[in-house]
Amino acid sequence: MWLHDVDGIVTAAQLGRTVDYIASVQLPSGMVPWYDGGHADPWNHTEALMALALGGRRRRGGTRVRLARVDPTDRRGVAPVLHR
Repeated sequence: MWLHDVDGIVTAAQLGRTVDYIASVQLPSGMVPWYDGGHADPWNHTEALMALALGGRRRRGGTRVRLARVDPTDRRGVAPVLHR
């Protein structure tokens, strides 16, 4: 696991509990809702998957994220695309 204390801010144990919670609400499809039974959106879903990866849970549900290729002149942003 890559989690370490950040002095005066958060402990590795606290970060571990956060990763455990995120994993507990992740659905079998791989989707990570905001909270148990809640909605999901691409931005927060991607952040949750990054937290799971840093917490050593990279393969849950067999889901991975690949960012879509985007025209750099397009200012609408980048959306994650889920792949199984």
